[in-house]
Amino acid sequence: MQSYEHHVVCESLQRRHPYLQEPFSSDIDPQQITTAVFDRLIPKFREVLIQAELKHENCRDALKTLNELVKLQENMDTMIDNDLLQITANLLKHPQYEVREQAAILLSSFALSRRAREIFGYAFPML
Repeated sequence: MQSYEHHVVCESLQRRHPYLQEPFSSDIDPQQITTAVFDRLIPKFREVLIQAELKHENCRDALKTLNELVKLQENMDTMIDNDLLQITANLLKHPQYEVREQAAILLSSFALSRRAREIFGYAFPML
């Protein structure tokens, strides 16, 4: 005699896959700086860094993550397209030294790109 298993199948997606996250929201939460992926990653960092009420710890962490991402030329070009060079230059006036330090490191990474050097004059008055 063969044994069999009885499977109860539910048509509800929530019951079949309870581990799935909530639907994607385009709202910006400044407290979550690393939840975006793929094509949304760098534009989200841009939107987070222009927030006026952003805590300096989150700003510093976002800049650290961007410093890790800028090593790839494709990411650097995406950052330039999203005006992160100008935003980072503005962060050189931030009151917290950790934010200024990370912004300066990111700007030095931009200096390696010819495309970034063409618009780099914006950052010099901030230094």
